[in-house]
Amino acid sequence: MATMDEYIEQLIAEWQVEPKGERQFIDLDIQAPPPVQIPNEPWVEILNDTKDEFEVDGATVVYSTWRVEAENPLDIGNVEVANGIEARAGRLALDARMTDVRAAQLLREFLEDEFILKIKFLREWDKSDWVVEDKFDPVRTERKKGQNDIEITKETSLGALTGIDKVFYQNAYPVTAVIYGLYSLREPNVANLAPLRDGDFNCVAQRVVEHFEGALRGQGLTPTRRQKIQEWEERVHDTGATADDVAELEKILRRAIILKDIAGADIYNSGKYQSRGADIELIVHNSHTWPKDLHFPQSRQVRIYKCDIWEAIEEATQNELIAVWLLGSQDKQLSVDQFILQDGHTYRTQEAHARIQTACEARGDETLAERAFGVNHAASIVARERNGWKPTPVSLLGDIQKAYVEQSHSGLWNSMTYDTRDVVSIDMKACYPASFQGQGETQPYFERFGHPTHWLTRVAINGPLPKDDPTDFAEVTEWEFRPGIHPVIPAWFGKHFEEQGWAATPLLAFLVEAGLMTHLKVREALISFDRQKQAWLPEDRDQSCSIIGKFTQGSKADGKRLTRRLITDQGELDYLVRDTHESAPQQCLRGHILTYYNGSQPQCTHLRASILAYDHINLITVLQRFHPDEAVRVATDSIQKTALHKLEGVEAYIAPKTCGCKEECCVSCLNGEEYLPPAAPAQWHNKGVNSHACLRSTLPTSPSQKTTANEKTFHPPQHPAIMTPSPTTS
Repeated sequence: MATMDEYIEQLIAEWQVEPKGERQFIDLDIQAPPPVQIPNEPWVEILNDTKDEFEVDGATVVYSTWRVEAENPLDIGNVEVANGIEARAGRLALDARMTDVRAAQLLREFLEDEFILKIKFLREWDKSDWVVEDKFDPVRTERKKGQNDIEITKETSLGALTGIDKVFYQNAYPVTAVIYGLYSLREPNVANLAPLRDGDFNCVAQRVVEHFEGALRGQGLTPTRRQKIQEWEERVHDTGATADDVAELEKILRRAIILKDIAGADIYNSGKYQSRGADIELIVHNSHTWPKDLHFPQSRQVRIYKCDIWEAIEEATQNELIAVWLLGSQDKQLSVDQFILQDGHTYRTQEAHARIQTACEARGDETLAERAFGVNHAASIVARERNGWKPTPVSLLGDIQKAYVEQSHSGLWNSMTYDTRDVVSIDMKACYPASFQGQGETQPYFERFGHPTHWLTRVAINGPLPKDDPTDFAEVTEWEFRPGIHPVIPAWFGKHFEEQGWAATPLLAFLVEAGLMTHLKVREALISFDRQKQAWLPEDRDQSCSIIGKFTQGSKADGKRLTRRLITDQGELDYLVRDTHESAPQQCLRGHILTYYNGSQPQCTHLRASILAYDHINLITVLQRFHPDEAVRVATDSIQKTALHKLEGVEAYIAPKTCGCKEECCVSCLNGEEYLPPAAPAQWHNKGVNSHACLRSTLPTSPSQKTTANEKTFHPPQHPAIMTPSPTTS
């Protein structure tokens, strides 16, 4: 006879039923390990904790890639010790980045599902100082309008996984590890929507009544329609209305009822009764229906909360979270500190409000605190009002966007052999505010051209760039660079002329007048009727850079505005993930936080193109101080250099100095060792695109031959490091 304990265990075993649809969390680093064994170091524990965060967030699969270095006691030179282990410049590199072989192993372990990727970076900013940075957006195709998330399946090509991994090690340096979380795409189903109910009268019935009350004559709310709606409402009043109930009401009224999500895409549309009058369009959001004009409130009133933000949201909405916009920061971790309701009430803590008030008082407008959501936002509002900035005309938007001369973080590499320990990164971002206000080497060009305003017109040139009648943007058709200049200049700008054709006039004038270009011909130009030659920016550099960055906020998302919403219905969330291409929204105590682009964001592209032009004038001036092998990498926002002594006397330069801690046992102080200023290391940044490789595909076949935008010619460089190019383009 079984004992009581055995009988209880048998009952428990019978009662325990595995939840339907529950899936096991898979760590592919265990099932398909990399060729290099992961070292037993402190950062590995942080990497594993990051995987646990993915599991909590809803990911079903994780894997990682990494590359670290250690001291090589043998210092045997540049040799490959084994697969994934390389000795170089006195360092031992352990390389577990993605390869085709590893990608094939991973894909074999994938489930029969579709996944979307999200990533986290693990970086070592300083010795033993590890930082995890969360990239909340899913991995997407190349940055362009209409970009889509990359969906991963068992049929995904090997090159897709290796290409994705390569991009992050190139563009997001310094990266020690990349951790990938794969989220299963759940197919939306209208049957999974929560029943729609709100108030004493069902919200669907209320919206239908409002539609007929505002309809044209002959299509209004008749007594018969009112009675039918009332009878339908009584049947669904207690349980709420499902999609089937809406279909029934549609049949009763013989009028099309279309349910949409907050992204504007259809949730339910039977396609019936389309010709019997205006369709009844309803927005479904958090188990409630809204009229089709559900927008972010423009008029606001600030209120203070003192408790936890999620408790404050529940209290403010009386536990009916029907429409809540969330505000916060998304730096290394997503944090929410403000929320806004449909009625315009903005809730924030007293500390946050006092901080915004202080900033607004310093700007001379105390009432600004009611409109601004933060210190940077307040500075942005003041800058727009003081400078009179207006959006770029839509008719000229495309050509002006082509005038962006901007190199990504990967930059152009000029030297393929260097000791990584001698290379540091010089942050050129500090030039943005100064360049925008016409300081430094840009001063004579800023006094001459200034910034264009939004009032622009198009003119034909078909010849050299006009000198006496300054233009603002020009379409380049022919160009020729002077031999012997820094190889980045013809490779970078020639490539831009070839691919985009347009450039800002101050930059073109500088290239010609500084003797960097010997020939330039333009087809047409854009001229501003007015010019801004005095630009106001706040003294705080971070605020100024934030304002400049907002000139084109949303430009890579069809001009839409960044929006963050609280979603409480999982069925609705499935549709929003599909329609906004935002996978795996972050979980919170009240549901999910969905961040996506919606509505419209005015674009000041003419200002963005102008600031980039002036910034590159300063950048080229600094670049010409160095031999090509000394400036080993050049990007719009940074230059990685070796011969830093050439910057002595420049205010931004900090020379190497001794430790100076004055500790009795400090070996560095005793030996008088000098240290370079803290800077982002470059050792794990892939060399990316080499400027000489660009030049090989762009140099003309004859020194006397000028290059036009309609022809591509080829000519090898004369020297792998010191270029003396013939007349060139991209």
